[in-house]
Amino acid sequence: MPIDTASMSTIESSEPGRANTGSTEHHEDIDALGKEQGLDASELASLVACARASGATRQQLPGVLRQACSRLDNLRSHAFRDLAGELPAGETAAAVALARQALQAGPSFSLEAAEQAFGEALAHCLQDSAATPGRVASIAAGQAEVAAAAQLHRKAAELYAKVAKVPGLDAAMQWQFEYGRAAVLDELGREYGEDEALQEAVELYENSVLPLAPRSERPADWSATQHALGNALGILGQRGRGIRLLERSVEAFENALGERSREQTPMEWAASRHGLANALGLLAQRQQDLDMLELAVSEFERAIEARDRERTPWDWAMTQYHLGTALLTLGQLKHDSAIVARSVAAYQQALTEWTRERAPLDWARTENSLASALRVRGEQDGDPRALEQAVSAYRSALTLLTREQWPAEWALIQNNLGAALHKLGEQENDTSFLGEAVTAYENALQELSREGKPLAWAMTCANLGSARRGLAERTRDIEISLQAVADFEAVAEVFHDASHPRYYHLAKEQLAHARKLTAELVGGDDRVTSRLDSSGIDRR
Repeated sequence: MPIDTASMSTIESSEPGRANTGSTEHHEDIDALGKEQGLDASELASLVACARASGATRQQLPGVLRQACSRLDNLRSHAFRDLAGELPAGETAAAVALARQALQAGPSFSLEAAEQAFGEALAHCLQDSAATPGRVASIAAGQAEVAAAAQLHRKAAELYAKVAKVPGLDAAMQWQFEYGRAAVLDELGREYGEDEALQEAVELYENSVLPLAPRSERPADWSATQHALGNALGILGQRGRGIRLLERSVEAFENALGERSREQTPMEWAASRHGLANALGLLAQRQQDLDMLELAVSEFERAIEARDRERTPWDWAMTQYHLGTALLTLGQLKHDSAIVARSVAAYQQALTEWTRERAPLDWARTENSLASALRVRGEQDGDPRALEQAVSAYRSALTLLTREQWPAEWALIQNNLGAALHKLGEQENDTSFLGEAVTAYENALQELSREGKPLAWAMTCANLGSARRGLAERTRDIEISLQAVADFEAVAEVFHDASHPRYYHLAKEQLAHARKLTAELVGGDDRVTSRLDSSGIDRR
């Protein structure tokens, strides 16, 4: 060992942190998101309250808020502008004006009031014999979008379903509203981890949305649906087992790219390239296919070339981050430190946009990933300088990803910090680094229980035992050596019970080494012999 426990989880499936029931308005990452989106305190507090009421955990909250802000921006910038221009004076127009007022920044901001006003506008509009189907649908869609921004995704989906059935709508408008229905379910599944909602979205994209946008008649709408389908299938594939869903995701993205070109639609083309790369990368890891992983790297690089850093800095940084992750995996599988060095460079590029001031949470997670890349580079090249940089980056990440707010991620980073210190101590033959490694592993185990997360606990405990054995070898400390033996005994028991033969045999080998060291250190000391006998250590 040591083992990087982060490798046990895929990108999307890191375990949500415990919900923090206290106020979130003053968390660094939430404040920065509000500033980035131009929200005032009342808007931010309202959106956070809606997310909390819908059960968003601390880890889910930033993604949920980002999606809500996107919907709110769309309502303010596009929907009202289009609607206001076609409404004659009257009760419908007055109700829409109330909705618009309720969505403006300031103390009067209220998603609840906006949705209610849209409902009243729709009721008046339905009583107006002169109202066109498009007008009725636009008002109803506004109500659905407000419901989605308020995290009432099921209600929004129901509203969109009704909108799509408004008599007299042409196929393009029906497509728009069926797409909206699938998208809110997609968002519910993606941001809240509800796979059932994601599956519903997939079925809608395939069976309701695509038929309303024939490729030969409306290729842009067809490709947009294929792209959304690819994303939903990719997330389901990441969360599940096997490869079929990921293969379908690849197919959908390739379909989308059949109608998107870098010259005519560069932003959409880059988004689909990124999605395709992500699906290929996950599929390659499942199949241990190096050629496919190299293809994923190539697709990420093509996406970066087309993304406009000035116009879409967050998207550009996101692709740099995922490129770094693909390169790190490839470099580890090929044992190629030059590829790992490219991973380091990609993460560093992402950090030029994801600064702590602008994007604290993305910054912290990228610092953690950068640290892992530096650690792998230090291990492969025998470079203590890279390991020292890894230690520094892990500690930077921990300044934001604290135990109180992000317990699961904090524990993983503590383990990986321990792994970097552990390797550094071995390379430098320095007991102070090994001692720090022991402390980091012990910290990680404070958030990992043997009963709740037995495999993660066992891997971290194995790392702890290995560090203790290395420390005992150098300091000739019997107590530390005894602790290492106890660590490996517990680890072997967990892996045996969990039917993991490979890890079980590794643990047994480490246990044998620890027992041998302890026997050497004990020698003929009768004061320790009885303790060895009671511990069950076989000294033969």
